[in-house]
Amino acid sequence: MAATRARVAAQEAEAAQLAKEAAQDAAQDDDDDDDGGPDDEELARRRAEAAEKKKAIDAANEVKRLAGIAQVEEEKHKWAKQESKAASSIQARWKGKQERKRLLKGAAGGLIFMNTMKPKREHKPHPNETSDREWLMEAVQENGFTLRFACEKLLDDKQLVLAAVKQAGLALEYASERLQNLPEIVLAAVAQNGLAFKYADKELKSNAKFGVKAVCKSAQAFEFCSETLQADREVLLPALLEDPMMLRFASSELRRNTGVVLIAIMKKAKALEWAAAELRCDRAFMKAAVRRNGQVLRYASMQLRGDHEVVLGAVKNYGLSLMLASSELRKDREIVMAAVQSQGLALQHAGLFRKDREVVMEALLNNTSSLKYAHAEFRQDPEMMATSMFQNDPKG
Repeated sequence: MAATRARVAAQEAEAAQLAKEAAQDAAQDDDDDDDGGPDDEELARRRAEAAEKKKAIDAANEVKRLAGIAQVEEEKHKWAKQESKAASSIQARWKGKQERKRLLKGAAGGLIFMNTMKPKREHKPHPNETSDREWLMEAVQENGFTLRFACEKLLDDKQLVLAAVKQAGLALEYASERLQNLPEIVLAAVAQNGLAFKYADKELKSNAKFGVKAVCKSAQAFEFCSETLQADREVLLPALLEDPMMLRFASSELRRNTGVVLIAIMKKAKALEWAAAELRCDRAFMKAAVRRNGQVLRYASMQLRGDHEVVLGAVKNYGLSLMLASSELRKDREIVMAAVQSQGLALQHAGLFRKDREVVMEALLNNTSSLKYAHAEFRQDPEMMATSMFQNDPKG
């Protein structure tokens, strides 16, 4: 670095000297012009010398520029070496039992990245592997993923692994194959995180009785059951009661089963998206479905949204389903009346019936807030205003 700076200083001095000489020559030329001027040969010689000096100055400036770039590169290299040294120092601080305790209380959880979709691999020793069972038992109770630091022998320790999966179910990934096939361990892991069932032994994933126990602990476990269990109604039903969206992982046969699908949509209408497509066009099924959850009208075929009996059943269960009905049925007084009786706020989708005094009054009796959707003349009507003021028990 010092040598580079010296070269730059020398080149700057040379460039300054050349510039000074060029200025002196220019001054001499002016004097000669005042004296009558030199002859042509002398003038050409001076011009050639001036051009040479200008080239030398330009060359010196270029050298200076390149030297500056070299200086910047040297600075970058210096900082890179310092950063590399700092990184090595950080890695060194990972060593030792006391340092691992500090990391556990600080950032260990953030440093251990869990990718649940990673394929299962054979045990590979961790750089910070430990055989200190006492320390690990204390550590896994704070952060179950610390099981990752255990030696192969401790990964087969039932009590240690059980403590780990109770704190973090996905830590089951690090347990020995023997413990991944132990029902007590797997159920404890699934109870903490249903996705942990992914790391259970294949034999347990295919056991119907155990499958029922697993989905009762967490519906998410159904996703990782074997294909045989995903086609088993007895395993699916407990999962649907907790999370209807588990229907997406059921076999195609169960997704066509009307009884199964009706159980799913009772809790969540969106589950109908995962049912067999033909059910959305099945009039008998949709009549039964809308009586249980009127919101499923959203997933019915356009033809059934124009079916008077289907839509009437939907609005009686969920008045706001009126907005999903065909334009013709939104003009049907019977359907509109049923909708506002179910939910007064359905008045906003009643169209011309917002001018119907009887319809508006029914909406107000259900929900006083629906007055804002009535026609302007009713919003100032004394009877309507009185009903809105004294109706203090809204239902919709």
